Amino acid sequence: CILKQQNGEIMWPYTSLDKLCDVADARGLDILGLFGWAHGGHDHLYPDYHPCPEMGGAEALKKGLKEAKRRGKRTIIYANGQLQEREATEFWRKVGKDIAITQRDGQTYQHTYHKYTDIPKYRFDLGCLYAQAWYDRMLALAMQANELGADGILYDQLAMMSPMACYGEGHGHPVPCMVHEIERPVFLRRIADHMRRINPEFIVMTEGLHDCALDAVSLFHGCELGMFYASSSEMLVRLRASRISHPFPELYRTVFPEVMSTVRVPAPMMDRDMVNYTCVYGLRYELESRYGPDVTYLLEGRVPDAADYVHVINKPDVAMMKATPPVEAARYMKEAIDFQRQNAAFFWHGRYVDNQGFTLTGRDLVAKGFAAGDTFGVAVWNPFQNVTPFTLEVPGYELFSASEPGRERVEPLSPMAANTVRLLRWKKRITNNE
Repeated sequence: CILKQQNGEIMWPYTSLDKLCDVADARGLDILGLFGWAHGGHDHLYPDYHPCPEMGGAEALKKGLKEAKRRGKRTIIYANGQLQEREATEFWRKVGKDIAITQRDGQTYQHTYHKYTDIPKYRFDLGCLYAQAWYDRMLALAMQANELGADGILYDQLAMMSPMACYGEGHGHPVPCMVHEIERPVFLRRIADHMRRINPEFIVMTEGLHDCALDAVSLFHGCELGMFYASSSEMLVRLRASRISHPFPELYRTVFPEVMSTVRVPAPMMDRDMVNYTCVYGLRYELESRYGPDVTYLLEGRVPDAADYVHVINKPDVAMMKATPPVEAARYMKEAIDFQRQNAAFFWHGRYVDNQGFTLTGRDLVAKGFAAGDTFGVAVWNPFQNVTPFTLEVPGYELFSASEPGRERVEPLSPMAANTVRLLRWKKRITNNE
């Protein structure tokens, strides 16, 4: 949730965090990710992050975070893990420009972020993770998050970047040196270890999905292939392909079954297809409130038109938002999350085994297995518009129950209705020899 945008628009003042809790409750969500929480707004004035007086100041923020915790929500405060806006902060002028990742010709690598047509385009250097000053800055932000009362910090982009050569002098590495390589896991691990000595429950997150960060990152903010929104048509093409052209999320879930990642949908709702997709792979849910019309959608249930985002450059999928009434979208998301939570032994704590250990027959169905001790769960998803009969066998196990989101008991092997998910539960068969 972006509290204050790049153009200075305040959408969620600190005193409205209780309303964000209401939004989360209505959908079964239990973490509030607070982006754009600082004085500069989102993607502006990095790496300076100070509580914003216009949003209520530090005391209002602390009070809001405390109230969220009372209501059973964890709060994660945002910081970009590499961006520093050029010419915009005292940090950049005194320190940051000298520790920016630098190309062979002496120019820095730069990113631009421009969210509205009626504001300037902001340009950012990339802080070199080898530099002690950058580490100190990022650690200070984690300590600030903890002192404010947040449950953790999200360092944006650090599981997104590919290695690059840095020719900058005085960063603490040979010149040249490939950066975003061996130093990245060390950088994140040092921060995570430091913070857990202060607060053992402190959460470190990052955006993307990268195995180098597995020993430091508690939860990934998914923004990679397989963990990002796909339209219904894109999804159906992939599911009906004669071969797997994109090995995610199957490969990652199989190799690293314990890793937690959200599926990123840059809109204030998830359509039924993405809800079912997230469920059947045992991934975690999120939605995003990024712009003013998103707030109206969440608080008042009014579906925006494209014209409501007139100055927004990258608009959310308004057609998707219009296709499902807001109340229905919220209801089904909550049912699916409650369904995962009720079956956490499989979806959240079981070992994802993809399509191993069972045999499914049924046209166009997606089925994923989860091993949990002497039980075995198979999540079956019918992503199409037709009712589909199927058979399912798990050698060495006996079928004992099945359920769907919003339906505690269903006939296990009855045909799958259109756009539904079902979990079939099996128990290991005991033989006379055991």
